[in-house]
Amino acid sequence: MEIETAPYFEVRSESFGEAWIEALYNVVNYGKDITFGSEKEPKKARDTAQTIILTGPAIAEIEAGIAPPGFGLKKGGLAAYTNEFNRAWYEEYRKLPPDDKHRFSYVYIERLIDTHGDQLSKLRELLAKSIKSGISSNRHQAITWSPAIDMENESPPCFQRVWIRYYHPKTVDVHLSWRSRDLLDALPGNEIGIVPALNTEVFFPNDCRIGRLIDQNDSLHVYQGRLQQAMNVLRDEEIRNPALMRRLKQNDY
Repeated sequence: MEIETAPYFEVRSESFGEAWIEALYNVVNYGKDITFGSEKEPKKARDTAQTIILTGPAIAEIEAGIAPPGFGLKKGGLAAYTNEFNRAWYEEYRKLPPDDKHRFSYVYIERLIDTHGDQLSKLRELLAKSIKSGISSNRHQAITWSPAIDMENESPPCFQRVWIRYYHPKTVDVHLSWRSRDLLDALPGNEIGIVPALNTEVFFPNDCRIGRLIDQNDSLHVYQGRLQQAMNVLRDEEIRNPALMRRLKQNDY
């Protein structure tokens, strides 16, 4: 018996906003309705697996903090996402008592500079060595997952790792891996949080820029309760960018 699995898509774009819309179109029109999570906290969603590859102007949009027009959060709401990768913000956050109501089950910057040591500083040092030697490495990565903490945790990190490779002259490939991700309400904020942080922590001190961003998503989904909002975003895009929507429909299976 053939089992219907969540479909896989590859999105390539020089526009961050258009890439998000294409990924959303894939979920709404072709995603598999699934329940995941746990018995204690089941989550119903329409699910896909997708790799989003961004270059050129798309990366510049993210660096400038420009979210797609259909994304619900504005600058104020985006602060929560940028804080998660902000070392200065974390220095104040870590002073909170363990039982403080403002604490979260995890924050990404904590996993990247505390749980396994200061991985971002190490990446900065390793990148400097690659630039000096002219030799790229496939070992330059930082992780957030901690098996002892996360295997049975109800709220483990969605973001798993960043992998970078140096290319002369002073360009880096960035691969981001996510085990589970809310496309409608989280992805744009995630990118606007992590890319400037990597620039600040790792790339700009080495006079490097991101040449390509490969964003790998094992489960990229829209929750069932938000599907109508996702459809509304696509409907609005028909008016705002009809050429894009025509292209997507021409590629329909």
